[in-house]
Amino acid sequence: AIDAFCGKKRQREKKVAVISVQHNGLGNQLFQFALSRLLALSLGGPFFARLIRDYEGPMSIDRLPPHSTESWNAFQFIFAQQQKSIVDDNDTASLNKCVPRLIPSKSQFFTNGTALLAERPADTRRLPMQHMLRNAFHPNSTCLKTLGYFQHYALLRGYGTILRNSLLRIRDDLILSQEPTSDDIVIHIRLCNGPIHHYHYYTLNNYFRHILVPLLSSSALPRRNIKIISGCNPNTQGVVSDLIRTYGAILVHPTFYDDETNENQQQQQHKKRRNHHPIRSIAADFVYLTRAKTLILTESTYAFWSGFLNRGAMEIHAPASGPVPIPYAEPNYIFHDIHKGRYW
Repeated sequence: AIDAFCGKKRQREKKVAVISVQHNGLGNQLFQFALSRLLALSLGGPFFARLIRDYEGPMSIDRLPPHSTESWNAFQFIFAQQQKSIVDDNDTASLNKCVPRLIPSKSQFFTNGTALLAERPADTRRLPMQHMLRNAFHPNSTCLKTLGYFQHYALLRGYGTILRNSLLRIRDDLILSQEPTSDDIVIHIRLCNGPIHHYHYYTLNNYFRHILVPLLSSSALPRRNIKIISGCNPNTQGVVSDLIRTYGAILVHPTFYDDETNENQQQQQHKKRRNHHPIRSIAADFVYLTRAKTLILTESTYAFWSGFLNRGAMEIHAPASGPVPIPYAEPNYIFHDIHKGRYW
């Protein structure tokens, strides 16, 4: 619909600026950024991205959604080539065509040429999406702010190559404290010991065993290492401890090296701490997953993008059902459905 609206037969006189308002976790923010960046290309105007402000939450409470700030910092670090598109709250010169404040909780979705495209349940109850789209494509619109989740594979299908190689290309100069090898099977685990909300619990018996047994038995390699990226405690009962006990899996905590000193800053900070728990970095974990050659994912938007942006994987194993989009048209994916008991 956007391409048809902005096609050669109907060129807009005004160029619409697109502002991506980033919020929640890294996986959520990648869906937001990708959709907004593609919208800007279709609309032919400038593109900017910034962190959500406290008054832009879905409810009247003035506070940022969880994980927004740390995930936005991780995004900026991983995708440094996008810095020219990133603005802060005080950068009014770049945003002078846009109304400074639209408050969703007060049903402010279109004012003075600025439209808000907000795909969150509370927002779409206030104003249906089709009305938001009409505002966005109004002849007088000069600015479009995107705010929401936009977690639909149909919005990304066909754009995987340009997203991986250009619009969301991960920095090539990042140096990890440890790298996955071609022998490694890398697993991402979000849920440690049970389901949460509408996300399902992927266990050794309902998921991982069905993938690992064929992988390990068919491999020509004498030994394949299983590496786990997860925030789960390996000493408590759950899927991580099951994988460690059954397959000798290793829980890894990669970090980044500092370019100037060639020292790992996070490990240096770790030495100063009284406890001895490994320090996790959502940015380092993410980059590690995107460099894996054999990757096994569970239900998670963070995991979705670690597979989608992986440019060198030979096999990406992912759920074939559930709340997270299924990238069925992307290369090198193998899907497994725990609900129907169908694998490979």
